Order: sequence, then structure tokens, then C-alpha cells
Amino acid sequence: MEGALKKILLAVVAILVANSAMGVTFYDDGDSGKTVVTKIDCSTYNSLASGYVSGYNSEVGTNTLANDWAYFKEAYCGTLTSVQTQTCYKWDFGGVAKGKIVVADCVAGSQAKIYFPINGGTISDGTDTSVADGVPAYISFAATCDQCSGTTTGAWTTAGDGYQVKTTTTTSSDFCNICKTTTSSTFRCASGYYGSTTQDSPTGCTKCTTATSVAGTSTPGSNTSASSCSFKCASGYYGTATSATAGCKACPQYATCAGGNGSTFSCNSGYFSPGTAYGCVSCPDNANECSGTGFVCTAGYYAATSGAPFMNVCNLCPGYVFNATQTNLGGGGSYTVSGTTAVGATSITECYMPADGYYGTADDTGFWLWNSDCYYAN
Repeated sequence: MEGALKKILLAVVAILVANSAMGVTFYDDGDSGKTVVTKIDCSTYNSLASGYVSGYNSEVGTNTLANDWAYFKEAYCGTLTSVQTQTCYKWDFGGVAKGKIVVADCVAGSQAKIYFPINGGTISDGTDTSVADGVPAYISFAATCDQCSGTTTGAWTTAGDGYQVKTTTTTSSDFCNICKTTTSSTFRCASGYYGSTTQDSPTGCTKCTTATSVAGTSTPGSNTSASSCSFKCASGYYGTATSATAGCKACPQYATCAGGNGSTFSCNSGYFSPGTAYGCVSCPDNANECSGTGFVCTAGYYAATSGAPFMNVCNLCPGYVFNATQTNLGGGGSYTVSGTTAVGATSITECYMPADGYYGTADDTGFWLWNSDCYYAN
């Protein structure tokens, strides 16, 4: 009896004997000698026989030490930076080469244990935190999973005529810390349309009924029915929309109309509007400034605005004919001196003959010097 008990105790000790490095532990009950796990120098990892297939079936690319190590850290360590020294193993089953694996403790301390169960010569993904009885061998290490989590909700953007879309992206764990993303989209009616404010696909939005001169508008998120639509003058028209079909006037010639309610037209460069009823007319010659609803004449001219507005012009100030004799101005004949004005004159009475000028008499009897400006008198 004592001898039998001693054999049982020796068997238990054999099961719990751990080949460990920096906390990574391999447990083996022998599996009647079929499963044999051997710690190897990691420098020989790449030169193992082809029968030693990597345990990281999800690793993309060739199963070199570098690739397997990178995959291990991504999957089981995630954002952790204090990864311990790598440990490499190979295993055989019934004398046949089966697999290889590189592992490490991601962190020292009390992190949850992860297990790679080895059963029947194959290894299972290391996601178990507890191992059932009867598993012949397994490798354990301290790791952390489920760092993949988060939801990002995008902004509403245009999704074709009449629709807007908002996309929500959710990140979750596909395998330990190997993340996957899923997206879902919600649609709603855009401005100028109405319909359901929550849709799974871009369907069910109707355009607000309008005429050519009128544009329909609505507020996305609350535009659920035709009554949600409001109206404004379309681009190329001006005024205020009084319904879906009325209230807006066509933009006059030589003008630009941005649209909108309470809007008016803007004359193009080289034109001005003497009044809404007259649209836009060409700027007069000799205008110093001309835009909007008026113009300013250059010096020596005055604005003539009487009569129909489209007759607005800049008139030259009247001149005066003077004579000069050989004795008083060095030569005979006549000459004309034009009056002048300040810029922006609006009446002929603003025209004047400048002071400090020598002028001959009309009858050639002499000349004189004006010592002050002489204004035109009606």
C-alpha cells in the first residue's frame, strides 16, 4: 500500500513539474508518452523541420520567428509594453513532428492566465483561462485580452440626391486583442426633401414640391412631411417666395441673383441700377465710380439725372470762348476753356472756371486774371 501511494505521489509531481522561463509554464502529464513538448533555443525556430507547423494558424505571412512573435504580441499583449523574454517550444505526438510556438508573459504579476491546450497532437487557440481535466498538455502565460472596444459615430454626410447618411463604427475583439470592426448606417432625408428621419437604406424621401423660380428647403432630422417644407427664391431669381410656386422674379439682364427670401439682384461690373423697375443699365462714360444703384462722375463732368432714369449720363461742363491778341497773350485767335468740377458733381451749377487763370476778353480788348473760382449760373 505504501509503495502504491508513493507511485501516485510521484505521478502527481510529474504532472506539475514546470519548465518555465520568466513565468511561461509548460504542463505535461505525459499522455502515455505520445505528446512530447520540448523547449528549444529560439534561434533554431526557423530551421525546424517542415513538419513543425506554427500554432498561430491566424498569423498572416510566413511563420517565421519574427512573424509569429509579432502576432503573439499583437494578439495577447495588445497595447502592453512590458512584454517579457520570448520562450520557444516544439512538440511531437507519437514521435511525429507536430508544431512550434513562441510565447512570453506579457506582464509580470497578477494578469489572468491564458492557456494553449495541446490535445491529440494539435494545439488550440490560447483563449482558455482554465483548463479542463484530461487535457494532456498545455502552455500557459500571463496575458490580457479584450482591449478591442469602442464605438465611433460619424457625422451626417450627403448620400446621393435627397439623402444623408451617418455611419457608426464599432470595434470589438475577433480573437483576444485581434480586433474587428463592424459598421452600420442610418439614412435620413436631406434639406429640400421630406420623409422618415430614420431609414436603413436611402429610400422613402420625397422632394419638396416647387416651381422653377422657387426652391424648397427643409431641416434634416425634422422634415417628416410635406408641411415640413418651406420655400425661398431659387438661384437666378429674387424676391420672397409666397408659396411653392409664386413670389419670385427672374433675375434681370446684366445682373446676378443668389436667391433666398428678401433678396434682390446685384448688377454686374460695368452696370448699375437706377431703380428696381429699370433693372441694370450700362455705366455712363466718364464715370469715376459706378456700382450698385448709382455712379459718380469724374472731375469736369456732372451727373444729369433728370428725365427717365436710363438717361443718366455724365455731361461735360460748359466752356467759354476767349480771344487773345498778339500784344497781350503772344498770339491771335480764339480758344476755349472748359469749366471743371470736383469729382461727384450732380449739377451744372457745380461747374466753374478756375481762379488764377489769365483769360482774354470775348471782344479781344484785353485779358484779365480771375482771383476766385467763377461758377456757372443758370
